[in-house]
Parts: sequence; structure tokens; C-alpha cells
Amino acid sequence: SKGSQTITFDAIADKSFGDAAFTLSPTASSSLVVSLEVVSGPVTLSGTEATITGAGTATIKATQAGNENFNAAAPVERTFTIAKKVQVITIADIEDKLTTDAAFDLVASVDSDLALSYSIDGPATLSGATVTLTGEEGTVTITVSQGGNENYLAAEAAATFEVTAPEVAEKQEQTITFAAIADKTFGDAAFALEATATSELAVSFEVVSGPAT
Repeated sequence: SKGSQTITFDAIADKSFGDAAFTLSPTASSSLVVSLEVVSGPVTLSGTEATITGAGTATIKATQAGNENFNAAAPVERTFTIAKKVQVITIADIEDKLTTDAAFDLVASVDSDLALSYSIDGPATLSGATVTLTGEEGTVTITVSQGGNENYLAAEAAATFEVTAPEVAEKQEQTITFAAIADKTFGDAAFALEATATSELAVSFEVVSGPAT
């Protein structure tokens, strides 16, 4: 009579969506080749290599149909869980701003390539991903979120920057050096006036009174 055979099929560790393909290695006591098939769940098979296609619960069955010397083996099923993948949001650094700065675009991405949502708190507004300052001072916090789906967990990230008014420099004092003018006689030639300012700025002259231009 034909001999009996059994299948040894180790338990499959739980996975996460996005994990690399992995190899299954069931064996039969007959040393005949064991076949694999997906019973249910988000996974595909190519020979003994399993590829995850989504999150959920998957069941894979191992069979060996027997031959002229061995009866078919009792099938063995293995069930494992595929968790949703954690998605990561990246926000490009935002430098502190002045109240007079122009609007700018927020640069953010998520490794799942799903659509992002934005919200803002502080003296600025958002239109899509464009940030416009209101002209007031304060702290601005921008929150970028992604709600997840059947394969990805929800994610959130935030960026904060300060908005300050530009500094106004105080004017410095300056003095003028203007040498005394020697007395003159009507008919004398025109003469040049010389005066300097400690700021090195140009000095202006005007006649306050008297017969001169």
C-alpha cells in the first residue's frame, strides 16, 4: 500500500504592509514538493515567495497531492496578520519670518504618496500650501496630516516658526564744523564756504539775513 506523508509548515510571523516579500519553506515527510496557495487575504504567491499587497488577515495553505508511492498529505493552513503601515510626513524647515516677508509655499511630503491636509494657527493664513503672513507678530504653527486608509495608519506632523517686525535703527547724532567767516568789504570777490558734518553727509547752506547770496 501507499505510504502516508505529513506536511511541516512553520507558523508565519505577522507582517506590516510594505514589508519585503518573504519565502515560505514547507516540507513533506515524503520529500515530495509541497504546493502553496492563497486561501484568502491581501497576499500573492510566486512559487514559494509571498508578496504582501495590503493590510488585513491572510491564510496560505500547503498541500502535497502524493504520487504512486505516497497518499496525499493532509493540508496545513497558516494564518497571519498584516498590519497597516506607519506613514511618515516630512516638512521642509521653515525659517523665522519678518512681518513684511512675502507669501511662501510650504513644502511637505508623505512616503505613502497620499493626499495631505493642512491647518494653521497664528498670524498667517493658508491657501492650499501657500502661507501668507498677516503682518502681525507671533508664533505660527502649521499642522500637516494624512488620515490614512485601508493600508496606512493616520499620520501628523507640525512645523513652527516665529514672525517678528523688522528692526528700525535709531538715527545717530551728527555735528557740523563751520569755521568763522572773516569780515568782508563790498566789492570783494566771491568766496567759497567750507563746512563738514561728522556723518560725512553733504552740508547745505542758506542765507539767513544780510546782503549776500
